[in-house]
Amino acid sequence: MREQKLQPLVSATGAIACGFFLIVVAMIAYEVVSRYFFNSPTIWSHELSVMLCASAFLLGGPYVHQHRSHIVISIAAERFSPLWRSRANVLVSLLTFAFFIVLTYATVQQAADSISLMEQSGTALNLPIPVFIKTLFAMVAALMALQSLLQLLTDFKTLK
Repeated sequence: MREQKLQPLVSATGAIACGFFLIVVAMIAYEVVSRYFFNSPTIWSHELSVMLCASAFLLGGPYVHQHRSHIVISIAAERFSPLWRSRANVLVSLLTFAFFIVLTYATVQQAADSISLMEQSGTALNLPIPVFIKTLFAMVAALMALQSLLQLLTDFKTLK
């Protein structure tokens, strides 16, 4: 039940990730046409497509995590009894929560450093892409830590 409270936010992150990939496809197509048909390549398409792909990968994480669609070794889990499977789920959720707490702490520190320096890409456009990506990474890590906590609480309930 608690996990459903985050569902609209996480669904939105998944939709935004899909949209970013569609934009990247359009940008790359434009770049190919510009470069090979009009002999006029862009200076912005590579940098922005990398930024959008990185953002899409980050934003897709919470969606996959909420649906518990990440990689699992089902052959091991299938051998457990329902009680031991529940216990294993609690352990995995606890370790996942701990991991995302540590990741959130580390990414917040990196984002703060990047923001204070107003870090830039160092390319022809020299956009503050590192600031954007590191800040987004910190926000996504915090969202996934919250999601992991809610999943842990749900797993504790199924254990009883």
